[in-house]
Amino acid sequence: MIDPNHELFRWGPIPGKPIYVSYFMISITESFPRKYKCACPEIFFYFIQDKMTFICDYQELRDSGKKHFFFWIMDDSELKKVKKSYNLTVKRLHKIYQKLENLERFSDKDFFHLFKKWQEAYLLFWDHGLVPEVANWGGEQVLKDKLTEIGLSQEQFILALEKLTAPEKLSFYQEEELAFLKVKEKENSTDEKKYTTALRCHAQKYFWLGNSYYETIVLDEKQFEEKLKELNCKDVKGEIEKIKQIPKRAKEEKKKILREFNIGNDIKKIAQRLSYCIWWQDARKKQIFIANHYLTLFLKEISRRRNISLPELQLYWGKELENLLQGNFLPQKEIERRKQKFLGHYNTSLKIISKAKVFAELVNPFIYQKVDENVKEIKGTVASLGLGKVKGKVKILLNPKESDKLKTGEILIAPFTSPEYIVAMRKAAAIVTDEGGMTSHAAIVSRELGIPCIVGTRIATKVLKDGDKVEINAEKGIIRKIKNS
Repeated sequence: MIDPNHELFRWGPIPGKPIYVSYFMISITESFPRKYKCACPEIFFYFIQDKMTFICDYQELRDSGKKHFFFWIMDDSELKKVKKSYNLTVKRLHKIYQKLENLERFSDKDFFHLFKKWQEAYLLFWDHGLVPEVANWGGEQVLKDKLTEIGLSQEQFILALEKLTAPEKLSFYQEEELAFLKVKEKENSTDEKKYTTALRCHAQKYFWLGNSYYETIVLDEKQFEEKLKELNCKDVKGEIEKIKQIPKRAKEEKKKILREFNIGNDIKKIAQRLSYCIWWQDARKKQIFIANHYLTLFLKEISRRRNISLPELQLYWGKELENLLQGNFLPQKEIERRKQKFLGHYNTSLKIISKAKVFAELVNPFIYQKVDENVKEIKGTVASLGLGKVKGKVKILLNPKESDKLKTGEILIAPFTSPEYIVAMRKAAAIVTDEGGMTSHAAIVSRELGIPCIVGTRIATKVLKDGDKVEINAEKGIIRKIKNS
């Protein structure tokens, strides 16, 4: 059993529906370990109403991740094979997507086979797509250990870790932002057709951008046009050029760090591979959000055929949908329990636990933990240096849907961040999270935004309160209370 007193890896809590993450859990506990010879540690993946949290022992996760990193990522030929397998699964999925419009036209038998075909392809996508994520769990610690060995000062260590792990390719959010700015360029064009065509193409390419693990939203031309009107950018060409220069700047900063800190080729290769895996894991998210769109199309059609509501279908767990299509519904009592809370528990096999008493016995020790609320100084891992030191007022966001409550220039404090937090993150002067590491969502986005970010504090949301004035020292990884609210 996972020891709540050990150092824990937590992903969440963030908004999420079971169906959208169930394929990840099926893959990581069943087919992925077989394909990639990677022992999976014990996992708790629990849901409380619309929030989800993934927990396992951090040391066990790192140990498993390190072996995986050296075997599949550091070996050139193995990495080449994995990348090829992953790219083939993405192509296979997109080929299936072309058949998924107007699902009502299929007979029950053909619909079942089409869903099964998609499900098999999606699980295969996860099998290969988990490679960078598991590698990141171990690779981050490998790089930290190597940088520690060469005797860098604390400031040098933080700087080297941030710069060397920076991806050398644009994230999918940056790619969309670049494409969006190019549409903006055409907004005042004398050739209106050129603008409307560009806008339509952008909406067709990025319709999935508002998706998450909680919901799927189809963004259309009208919504992107509204965003264009809201975009206050005086120098569009300059912004376009700035984004284009991000990969080049990342490479130049790495060369400078390697040269100034006299870092050898062994560490250089580790950093390059970790940097690539961070980019890869983020790029994978794009494919997940697209897949969630098509999964929702399936769910809506299953809802129509089987007369079961979409919210209830979103409580199903992966292959349970296959059983449903064969006439095996989940009992209504089970559905009602899952609406409140339930747990996916893996320890040699994956079990779904929804009985309140058993859930409480297993999960409560991880939820209710004592914290000294009088702490004046909080420490965490520096994920982004930004400008180094920042002072500001605290705004705690436990739910990204409340992003409008955060004012520009405030310090965003969250348990964990996910794509839904992006609006708040763009307004924040700095970001602090309870959970996460150098490869987390908060770390990646804060580096893109160039603002300070400290992750893995464990207690920030419990110790700080809205309105507290704090100083964020990203050079040392410290958050200090200046004044209580």
